[in-house]
Amino acid sequence: MSNKIEAEIKEEQMTAFLNDVLKKVEHEADPDELARLRKIFKKCIPLGRRSYVAAFLTKMLLSEENTRRPSRRSRSEERAERPSKNRAEENSSRTETEKTEKIEKAPRIVIDESLAATIFIGIGRNRHVYPRDLVGLVASVAGLERERIGNIKVLANYSFVQLFKEDAEKAIAALNGYDYRGRKLSVSYSKQRSDDKDSESEASSESATSEQESALQATEEVSQTLV
Repeated sequence: MSNKIEAEIKEEQMTAFLNDVLKKVEHEADPDELARLRKIFKKCIPLGRRSYVAAFLTKMLLSEENTRRPSRRSRSEERAERPSKNRAEENSSRTETEKTEKIEKAPRIVIDESLAATIFIGIGRNRHVYPRDLVGLVASVAGLERERIGNIKVLANYSFVQLFKEDAEKAIAALNGYDYRGRKLSVSYSKQRSDDKDSESEASSESATSEQESALQATEEVSQTLV
């Protein structure tokens, strides 16, 4: 009796499997790929044996599927273990987050103005650069300790990094021309104004003034030509 029930179960499983395969063949499979495989199949398998080989392949696939399928007991064990694993992962994730926050919130060293030099780096917020990125850049490329990096100000198109005077030349030599995020950096000693916002607006003003001067010069040249 049990053998009969087992045979019925296997038949149901095989029927469901073949129906699923047929649907995928009709709606999902690549016709060209199937045609190529069918050609190989016909070439290798004699006509009278093809249905037997197909049946045997189906049996193999079902056996592999049953082998991969976890038992009910293992599923229940997984459900019992899952909460503890999730709690452990949450605790681990919380710890890493707290560490990161502590690093990011750690106050930057204050360098005495008499000992400090500020360098200009030609990249800013528009390139999705933030102070922590510049700390990592200066530390890894210029080889400076994080404790020797002072105040950092990131503006739209460029940034200012405060260093000790004896480190500034080393940082400029290492970073100037360095390929960072798809562009070569322009790094030099800063001519930063007292207020960075004023600096940014003055830079725009200087650019506008330069454009106006060019326009006036062009007008004068045209006037002289007409005369």
